[in-house]
Amino acid sequence: MGRAERGRLGRHGLLPHPDQRAGSRGLQGVHQLRDLEGGAGSLLQHDAVRAGQHDRRADGPGRRARPAAVQPEAARLVRHRAPHRRVAGPLEPGDHQLISLDDRTRSLDDVERLDPAHTALVLIDIQNDFCHPDGAFGRIGSDLSMMPAMAREARRLRDSARDRGIVTFYVRATYDPEVLGAPLAETYARRGFSDGQCPEGSWGADWYDGLSPDPERAADIVVTKHRFSVFQGTEIDLYLRANGIRTVVFAGVVTSGCVESSLRDAFFRDYYVVAAEDAMTEASPERHRASLHKIGQAFGEVRPAAAIAGLWLAANGPGADLSIAAKAARIPGTLADRIDPAHTALLLIDLQEDFCATEGVMGRNAEDLSDIARAVKGCQRLLGIARAAGLQVIHLRAEYGEADASPVSIFASADVDGMSCCRPGTSGARILPEVAPVEGEWEVVKRRFSGFVDTRLELMLRSNGIRTLIVGGVATQCCVESTVRDAALRDYFVVVASDACGARGRMRHLHDASLEVMGLYFAEVCPIDRIESALAPAKTAA
Repeated sequence: MGRAERGRLGRHGLLPHPDQRAGSRGLQGVHQLRDLEGGAGSLLQHDAVRAGQHDRRADGPGRRARPAAVQPEAARLVRHRAPHRRVAGPLEPGDHQLISLDDRTRSLDDVERLDPAHTALVLIDIQNDFCHPDGAFGRIGSDLSMMPAMAREARRLRDSARDRGIVTFYVRATYDPEVLGAPLAETYARRGFSDGQCPEGSWGADWYDGLSPDPERAADIVVTKHRFSVFQGTEIDLYLRANGIRTVVFAGVVTSGCVESSLRDAFFRDYYVVAAEDAMTEASPERHRASLHKIGQAFGEVRPAAAIAGLWLAANGPGADLSIAAKAARIPGTLADRIDPAHTALLLIDLQEDFCATEGVMGRNAEDLSDIARAVKGCQRLLGIARAAGLQVIHLRAEYGEADASPVSIFASADVDGMSCCRPGTSGARILPEVAPVEGEWEVVKRRFSGFVDTRLELMLRSNGIRTLIVGGVATQCCVESTVRDAALRDYFVVVASDACGARGRMRHLHDASLEVMGLYFAEVCPIDRIESALAPAKTAA
């Protein structure tokens, strides 16, 4: 082993003892995690570092070498590895099957789960007010004697992440008056925090025990939150998905509060989650243990910090490359690559009687629907192409009822008689028969212009590894553009079929302007003919 490698492993306590024979493992590799209620539980083995040696036999050409020391435990599962297409990276042409249920329900071994290329470390609220005896928690009498041990293990993780180039989030809380909602303020008052917590710019809001980001390291990212979960009102989900992260390792304080709240929200957004059990803590050992038990039971994996650090140090590849150049290289080069059925869905928007049929609300109001009729025919053709190529099809359907109406939505729709359209349970809310869903196609009901607002649409896209949407529907300048904008801002590639979109006659000028705006900022706008040509190889294979 070279001097640099020995120094790197030595900083993390992972070198063999001098009395051990040459070639023996520095980290013996068996960390036993038992059921927290005291039962025998299952033993989770972590074979870790073998003095820098790696075995390339199982990987084949072009794959990242796997550490020899983790092979015995990992081999059983690695043989069944399938691509996770929700992870950012080169798109894979020729596979016309979305992520199967079998792929989604298989277990990952720790090597794959904690691959540095797709893993992030999130350090929660390691700040003076929460951890230091002179901080807000200390002033109300909380026992903070466990904080130095937590900080030591969190530092172990942080240093290991830096060595491997793993993206690390330093999450800080501030609770200034402009972000302190009434229910949260009431909770803090009830617990005795009369002088507040972590005011912006205060000592209490500063990092505890030197666990601070390196301003020169691009992969050290600071996120400021104002609620228990880091996923509420922050940009962290954007950072994670923009950098192809699929696993999030959590550490910090307090276990049952902000850590567990953040971990739960990450799990609900389809990230794998790992709790570093000794790199998180709180004043109550009982609550800490109960929280870890719940996490391990319902949300993710619970591991010691040393085991996680050992797997990272044994890994042969670096962390995610955050550079613009690396991400630009992953942009699919052709339309055929961008709309490969392996990761693409057709999204049809609001093809309903009240919007499109002469007997619907718009027709009864004597609106000119000739352009919409053209768009419906285009959508019908596009639907046939998508079905032949094996694309997943999603039908967005609007419903506007009393329970979901707000003063703002009523006001916004007043000039176009929007609230009389697509009333729940009426024939006007039905999808036109010529473009109606068939078995295996999904239907999503929306109650605002965008299909992403308060619907299950994005959940379905993430769950099935969909990264590109082909879009058609009505009206171009309203529900189509609203949905396209939201898709692009959530990092989906979008292709708009220009001749499968339409608007009422008196709004035709807005249709033209909308296609121009979408093509400029949010999507690739092209005719159905071009989409059909790009899908032709997929159609042949299907």
